[in-house]
Amino acid sequence: MLVLIQIVLGILGVLLLVLGMLNGKRDESGKFIGISIKPNKKLGLAMIPLILCLATSCVVFIPANTVGIRWSAISGTNENTLGEGVAIKSPVDRIYQISTTVQEKQMDNVAVQTLDAQWVSMSLNIKYQVDQANAYKVFKNYKTLENLDTNLISNVTQRSVEEVT
Repeated sequence: MLVLIQIVLGILGVLLLVLGMLNGKRDESGKFIGISIKPNKKLGLAMIPLILCLATSCVVFIPANTVGIRWSAISGTNENTLGEGVAIKSPVDRIYQISTTVQEKQMDNVAVQTLDAQWVSMSLNIKYQVDQANAYKVFKNYKTLENLDTNLISNVTQRSVEEVT
């Protein structure tokens, strides 16, 4: 919704800017002789939607139990994470959010072989949490918690169970 408002404000501001700068030139008799481009009051009013559009694109809200990861096409992933609440960002930055709540993964029918060559099948419930200070590493390597869950948690759990049994 915020993106739609930014687009509407941007289009409105550009239209008002163009219309505000175009003034018809008229001679002494009032006959139209051309268009001149010069600043006037309309130009100042046209700047209001543009400023609002820019301001809304520079503010982001990070919900509770979430950390914001700043990513820029210019500099890549920033190591400084954004905490909960309102944060200021550059218009070219994107903010990705990663949950810092305790995540839970259920793994059923995990089959491992014990040291005495017996096969054991078990169900596991794994709980993990992303550290706020290291959330940028999770984003940089996995992008989402679903990818972390699939590519790291499952594999590490399987190997850990194999080592223990």
